[in-house]
Amino acid sequence: MSSIAKNTAFMTIASVGQKIISFVYFSLVARHIGAEGTGKYFFAMAFTTVLVVFVDLGLTSVLVREAAKAREKIQAYFSTILFVKIIFGILSYIAAVVIINLMGYPIETKRLVYLSAVTMLFDSLHLTLYGVLRAIGNLKYEAIGTISSQLITLTLGSIFLYFNLPLIFLILAFTIPSFLNVCYVTTVLYIKYKINLTPHFDKHIFIYIGKISIPFALAAIFARVYSYVDSILLSKLAGDIQVGWYSIPYKITYAFQFVPLALMATL
Repeated sequence: MSSIAKNTAFMTIASVGQKIISFVYFSLVARHIGAEGTGKYFFAMAFTTVLVVFVDLGLTSVLVREAAKAREKIQAYFSTILFVKIIFGILSYIAAVVIINLMGYPIETKRLVYLSAVTMLFDSLHLTLYGVLRAIGNLKYEAIGTISSQLITLTLGSIFLYFNLPLIFLILAFTIPSFLNVCYVTTVLYIKYKINLTPHFDKHIFIYIGKISIPFALAAIFARVYSYVDSILLSKLAGDIQVGWYSIPYKITYAFQFVPLALMATL
């Protein structure tokens, strides 16, 4: 129970801090770039957030559960899942590029999506890396990485806003911390637990985790589509300004998800 209480405390503090920093940053962005710019920015994030779910497809959830039961197989599970996610990541990125071009959006929006998709790939990677730490039962490093990443985003984004740099730099304010987060958790796993970032395909492990991951994948896909498809539809039907106005109250309600997310991560 002590480890559960400790991990709950770590994740609750990290989740609260993340949501507060995220809300402050989004408020600064919305006030500085206006409704139309906010609409483009939020659309790019929502668009890639929906597609990136197809990179993971519930594999990280299965990794946490199965590796926690058989810790001697953590490296084997992780390497196979990493190999599969690299393939899925490439296919998802290509799909994002093709779909956004078929939808006929202007070049600025396309560029935002291109960079946002890279960010989401990094996010999906460090999600799995932190999944290994969750299987081990140590959420302290995830809490540190989560808070640090948000603070870097807030700092970089504020600087970019101050100098009135183009909108794509606000996406870059997420890309850089996400990449640094991958480097951070990779270093922790290797130094502390001797787990390396080496993809390796094991057919038997893939078949085993693939069957288990199906319900997780379906749940993740429906939850992600339910949460973000409204912004994508609104952008296509009404335009960027309407998405901008819609996204501001959306972010307020989203900020209160820290309580269930922290408990889910710990359990």
